[in-house]
Amino acid sequence: MKVRYRRSGGIANIKTQFEFDSDSLPPEKLATLKTLLKGKSSKESTHSDDFIHELEVMDGATHTKRHFAESQCSSDALELFDYLVYKAEKRPSRS
Repeated sequence: MKVRYRRSGGIANIKTQFEFDSDSLPPEKLATLKTLLKGKSSKESTHSDDFIHELEVMDGATHTKRHFAESQCSSDALELFDYLVYKAEKRPSRS
């Protein structure tokens, strides 16, 4: 599956975004991704400076988008999002 990850919010509202293929994830991260996509979005934030994580999946004709407020995420979801931010920051720039 082709996945687009976005993170916004936080104190400075610095946005992070990149696309990847779900097959590139380690097995435990892929399992978390699939679990998140089966559930509902959780945009309700309990903090004004919360990060909002968005997963958008393009799998053939199927298009799925979910939003997650960091303060409402499980530890597995937080580990996945930390991993994705790390991967986004390690990608070579196109400038």
